[in-house]
Amino acid sequence: RCGEIFVVQETVPAVGKHMYLNGVCTGCGKSSPAVGSRIFLGRYEQDNDLTNGAEPIEWDVLDIVDGKALITSHYVLRLSVFCEDSTGCWSTSEPRRWMNSEFFGSAFGMEERSYFVLTHLTDLPVVSETYDYFFLLDENEFTRYYGDGREYYRAKRCAPTPYAVGMNGWVNDDGNITYDDEYSIEYWMRTVEEEVSEDRGFRWAWAISESGMFVGNSPAAVYGVRPAAWIDLCAEGHEVVIDEAVPVTCTTRGLTEGCHCARCGEIFTAQESIPALGKHTYENGFCTVCGSAAHGGQPDLTRQL
Repeated sequence: RCGEIFVVQETVPAVGKHMYLNGVCTGCGKSSPAVGSRIFLGRYEQDNDLTNGAEPIEWDVLDIVDGKALITSHYVLRLSVFCEDSTGCWSTSEPRRWMNSEFFGSAFGMEERSYFVLTHLTDLPVVSETYDYFFLLDENEFTRYYGDGREYYRAKRCAPTPYAVGMNGWVNDDGNITYDDEYSIEYWMRTVEEEVSEDRGFRWAWAISESGMFVGNSPAAVYGVRPAAWIDLCAEGHEVVIDEAVPVTCTTRGLTEGCHCARCGEIFTAQESIPALGKHTYENGFCTVCGSAAHGGQPDLTRQL
């Protein structure tokens, strides 16, 4: 009522650095990205329950290069046409417009937006040159990161969120939501190809089918949108960890102490190899360094202590 303060809140300083265990910070739970792992970044409605707020967005880490990670959403977040007509390409596509405007602006805070790297995209066979924070993977990228061939189909399959399906009301001719019993759904790629007939030309927009195959369709079809982006792993600064020294022995090499960044992998002090001593030095039948017995006998453990 009156604003009188009975117990004053005191500032608790930040721990100062992340401590990772199995890729997760033991203090705050933040993930340390690694290829093949999943991280959480941003928030977007997914469970189709608007009363409980937006949910954290889960991302798959596909690659890490020079301190930057290529990520793609673990789920299809939206359903959309690729273009309203058959003459469109990536630069004029609806997924590009939505991801780099509405999605980027609403799903991420100011600090989170600073993580994303502006990516230069040049697409063929239909030439389309853009600079984007978010994009769809193209055919070459899918092949590079997921493999090519029937044995890799399952890896490319992706489920939609309940919100993605619900907001579009997308159903098939039978009135059912068009995904199979394992909830995979067709979603767009960035690749567009042009086909010319005798009287006109038209374009195919490529997608990943429910079974994980490459398929072409009209850009006006309604398929899923699965955002991808490059993020700077050290936008908050480097996380320095010590690489402990390895003692040298008579028969095995050692390493000097080093250090590197736990987020991006940059090496600040490289560990240097120390060659093995090369031979035992025996005194009274035992090595004075490692305790090994001469002529294959039992080691003198007291010397090792």
